[in-house]
Amino acid sequence: MNISSSTSSAYPSAGAGDSANAIKELEKRKTELQADIQEVYQKDDEAKDKEQKLKELQQEMQKIEMQLQRLQRSESSEAKEGTEPSQMPGDRLEISDKAMLLYKQSKEE
Repeated sequence: MNISSSTSSAYPSAGAGDSANAIKELEKRKTELQADIQEVYQKDDEAKDKEQKLKELQQEMQKIEMQLQRLQRSESSEAKEGTEPSQMPGDRLEISDKAMLLYKQSKEE
């Protein structure tokens, strides 16, 4: 069983294009925590020790669930907008092309 105190920074964070990987990693960790919780229930530890371990595992599970919800909301809002963060550089190229056109027009005048 793996019990560790960790902060939310220990979990994958979503950047451009890697939210799907972060979700997979978080769901994998969530499955591991569920197994750890089941293991604690099956052990013959004292009630106080068992309660403390369960509390720590459940807190970590809540952090993971919050991150999963945040990532899933982020993905769904990107899907609604029809844009991905990876599409943003293309927008800059379009602006750059317009700037070049204006420059050429100003040179001709």
